[in-house]
Amino acid sequence: MRQNNPTWYSLFREAILEPRRERVVPQIDRARQAIWHRRSELQSAPPSNHRETADIDDALRYLAILSHHVGRDTGKILWE
Repeated sequence: MRQNNPTWYSLFREAILEPRRERVVPQIDRARQAIWHRRSELQSAPPSNHRETADIDDALRYLAILSHHVGRDTGKILWE
């Protein structure tokens, strides 16, 4: 994934690298909001950056996987 938009990408990185369980969900929420905002911007602009669109789709998938694992009753995050 390339860093095309520092706002959404940096929030995405913070979410996936967050080591504290109690902060993961808020980080995921912030990242998703920034990603959806950027996706909206790209949809209303002339098509020019297909790579960023693919990166955004990948980021949303990774956040969905992380959310799924955080929500499990095991009390562990993916990397614990």
